[in-house]
Amino acid sequence: MTCICQQHYEVAHPIRDSFAAVRQNCPALREVLLPDPAWQLVSDRMDEPSDPSMHCSCLLLAYKRGVLAKITAPIHRFLLIDEQPHKNFTSQYRKDLQELWIIESDPTKRHERFRRFFGKLVELLVCQTITEWEWTVTGLEALGACADIIAVSPENMTNSLSVKYIGQSTYDFEQYLSALVVGPTTGVGSPYDAINYLLFRIYESAYQLHKFPPSKIAIIVIDALTWQVFEEPLEKWVCWTQPAFLHGSCNWDNFLQRQYGRYPTIRRDLSEIVRTLNRILVFEMNSQYEFVLKHDEQLGR
Repeated sequence: MTCICQQHYEVAHPIRDSFAAVRQNCPALREVLLPDPAWQLVSDRMDEPSDPSMHCSCLLLAYKRGVLAKITAPIHRFLLIDEQPHKNFTSQYRKDLQELWIIESDPTKRHERFRRFFGKLVELLVCQTITEWEWTVTGLEALGACADIIAVSPENMTNSLSVKYIGQSTYDFEQYLSALVVGPTTGVGSPYDAINYLLFRIYESAYQLHKFPPSKIAIIVIDALTWQVFEEPLEKWVCWTQPAFLHGSCNWDNFLQRQYGRYPTIRRDLSEIVRTLNRILVFEMNSQYEFVLKHDEQLGR
């Protein structure tokens, strides 16, 4: 039987009550995204007046927009068996996939928690997308696999996929929040910092996948609100035969210095590590959770 979240529904008022009824009858919401303890915390937050950040539960917002099924479909497909969580569903992913970011009191910390939460959802949305390409998903980190996704292509090639989500940066969020409170400020961050950050996330993917055979793919998903600062640099500023960081701002230099504990040789081996990937896919994701492929780089070995 098709779950209520996958059916056409009319949004009734009050919204919180109508969403609660859907949640109660949808195991993807009830068992994974908003289990009872999380639901109690989040539903209380829904009744509170919004602070200047205007943060809202992304699940409630998807329900209002009529696209809740986009989020819940891969959970039904990959993480549930007979309406119960898969036996291999890891405790870490059980924790990460609960929508608890909204209860954080500080707006900036709330924004950062949202990006971490939504990054896990994006992994599942990527699974749904590649199955539409007739790929077969054979493993998920959420179910104990060694990579974010293991999938077999139509050419019968086994691929290890690393998925990275890039949303609005903390700097841009703080500029936006300041503009709401005191008026317009300096606008979005540096495109040099943006392309450097994109290369950093690709490096992270390559670093995490470098021991996995045989084909390694980095998938970067960029939110539509953020895409504009990446578009031109991605197409014109990166030499994929010898990728390198550009001269960025002090914010970028400080960020990179904080990464040396995990990646002490990143400045020296950026190009070498990135080129261990076979392929880089960059998607723009719109507000309807639809992916548009913007860049497909074949690197080989």
